[in-house]
Amino acid sequence: MRQFLSAADETPAATWVIGHDDSRPGYTVLYSDGRGVSRVYEMRLEGDVWRIWRDDPDFSQRFEARIAGDRDRITGTWEKRHVGGGWEHDFDVDYVRA
Repeated sequence: MRQFLSAADETPAATWVIGHDDSRPGYTVLYSDGRGVSRVYEMRLEGDVWRIWRDDPDFSQRFEARIAGDRDRITGTWEKRHVGGGWEHDFDVDYVRA
């Protein structure tokens, strides 16, 4: 399990559990946070591209990031879509190896 904390204290801490079934090509992600939100996502790593997505009729999300060649930085963007709407930018993510 990996817990991520917000640098700005305005986003609650989140827990991600990532698992893989060797009969399937991708991963499954279980997410929960301090607000009581829990979600299931699909995830794929293909070359230097990392994708996470959740297709739900009421609220869908997707994330796409590029992993730097030296593996010291991951830069990506989350998007969201509410029922009946189009995709919109949610927030950017920049992971840097400490």
